[in-house]
Amino acid sequence: MSLDEVLSIEIPKEQMESLLEESRKSSEEIEALLFGKFEGRRAVVTSVKMLKYSERSSSHFLINPFFLSKSLLEADEIGLELVGIFHSHPAPPRPSVLDLKFMELNPVVWVIADSTKMEVKAYFWLEAP
Repeated sequence: MSLDEVLSIEIPKEQMESLLEESRKSSEEIEALLFGKFEGRRAVVTSVKMLKYSERSSSHFLINPFFLSKSLLEADEIGLELVGIFHSHPAPPRPSVLDLKFMELNPVVWVIADSTKMEVKAYFWLEAP
């Protein structure tokens, strides 16, 4: 499955509500890895792993590569794959310049939430034709 064929991402309601609540409470960006499977043209999330040990502020975050590698190996062992990355912004849910760079390097669905208005949008990187 090529990511440019993915049309939607499904996150269980309870997990989405929990992510939004964490976003609302935090003065910094929060982030989570979204694991699951690609089913047809959908990315279906079955497991959410909050990021730890990342560099974060109110305007950016950087994922610790050791935590990411360990999380990917653990997911692979139980038959899951990274289908998305969630993070919050204290502003409209649009990718920042830094987000765009990392979206190109990490070609999964990027879910961004506005931590003040609780608006959520999903994005993925498409290469120019």
